[in-house]
Amino acid sequence: MKNIILPLTLGSTILLTGCVTTTPEKTKVEAQEMAAELAQNHDGLEALTSSGIKINFRRFQYSPVVLYESVFGDFNVSKEGHKKGYGDLLNLNLGSLPNTTCGDANSSTIEHSTTCRITKTTYDHAVTFMGTKRAYDNSKGSLDKIYSELNKIDAFLKPMSVEERKFWGTAFVDDMKGRFTDEEFIAALKSYVVAFTDKLPVMKAQFEKQKGQRIQEERVYEESKRRNEENARIAREQQLEKQRKIRRELAKERAELEEYNSAGRIVWSLRYSAAYSLGDKVCSYDNKLGFIEYVSENNQKVLWKGRVLNRSQGYFFGNRNQTTYKEDEFKYDKFDETRWESKEKIGKCDFELL
Repeated sequence: MKNIILPLTLGSTILLTGCVTTTPEKTKVEAQEMAAELAQNHDGLEALTSSGIKINFRRFQYSPVVLYESVFGDFNVSKEGHKKGYGDLLNLNLGSLPNTTCGDANSSTIEHSTTCRITKTTYDHAVTFMGTKRAYDNSKGSLDKIYSELNKIDAFLKPMSVEERKFWGTAFVDDMKGRFTDEEFIAALKSYVVAFTDKLPVMKAQFEKQKGQRIQEERVYEESKRRNEENARIAREQQLEKQRKIRRELAKERAELEEYNSAGRIVWSLRYSAAYSLGDKVCSYDNKLGFIEYVSENNQKVLWKGRVLNRSQGYFFGNRNQTTYKEDEFKYDKFDETRWESKEKIGKCDFELL
């Protein structure tokens, strides 16, 4: 069975659809054929597409009197990507267009259905491709006019750079605010085309101004970025120099400590040949400290005055660390004890008792 067209007294047309066998492959081919027919109204719209805008529309099923009809509507312009439930005239794919239902057989009027075509937001995928074919048949004349007007705008955009087209696209979305029926959208596009020559100089001036501002902002950004990178480089270099200085100081301290301890170890190693006089300061390896009171050939009489506390043995003879080797003061356990000591047990040292 094929479509039967019935004229109505209200000036509308109802298409009754019989049972038609179709397949996904056939649907794809038919959708491509529809797009090819509409493409005869334009030259590809490459400039318009490169502006980044979307010409959105939906397929509506409505009931003007008692039977259901289909048509395209809710035309609007945006910078968004895919809008749920919509097709895009600049990237036409009628084969996947969902269905929107508005009105019913008991309450709908022509006026209501027209309004519904730009206000309804519910849609579904349950209706077959036949609904799209009916909408295409009913809206073909309007789509031809829409594409014809879009082709004129595309011609205006062709001499522009892609950057200028994108700038124009933002302004166009603002100029075409709102949602339109097919007839309203045709009228809006016609008005825009008529006014385009007046809009162009203003748009170009705005574009150049914005471009100049952007270049200045980019220059300021790059300069700020350069300064930040330079400051970061200087900060890194200062940090590295600080670390190098610390390493140099530590190396110097280790060298001084080694020199100090080496001198102390030498004194202790030469203790057997040391010569003493009355009053000389001497220390033992277990950190006692005192003074020579009497000297004989083999032994020395030593007045011990105390013992250093909390320090490793050999404190006076090359066994200090980086914390203790520079200290002038130390705690010691005070006592007075006189003993005869052999040279094996003592060595010359330096200290100040408080």
